[in-house]
Amino acid sequence: MKAKQERITVLLEKYWQAETTVEEEKELAEYFRGPGVPPEWESYRELFSFFEEKAQIKPSPELEGRIMESIRPRHHMVWWAAAAAIVLMLGLEPLFRHAPERVHVEQPGLVMTDTYDDPEQALAAVQKALFTVSKKMNKGLHPIK
Repeated sequence: MKAKQERITVLLEKYWQAETTVEEEKELAEYFRGPGVPPEWESYRELFSFFEEKAQIKPSPELEGRIMESIRPRHHMVWWAAAAAIVLMLGLEPLFRHAPERVHVEQPGLVMTDTYDDPEQALAAVQKALFTVSKKMNKGLHPIK
């Protein structure tokens, strides 16, 4: 009896750390359904019987049918979407096959220079541009008065 309680103590510690296997949880459930559970563990009896009772609950055939009907159309929609994607790819394939290749041509005498010599001025110009864009984009967030 003492060895059994020691085993259950170890299993309970593992259970509360979420480290038990399904078999160990079944062992705990069987123990707490049986006789001889110490009074300090009586609350665990309710816990393990609750999970077992809830596992036995099954939906009514009517509810299960409604659930299955709501799932089926989505299943067919996936196939339609996949078929549409394949047709689209096959239709666009000739456009990509005949597209001209981009060739990098170096032009002698073409020199790229920075607009600003001072990095602080460049940063200020970028911040100003981003602020202006942000202000204009945020207009849509406020209701029209």
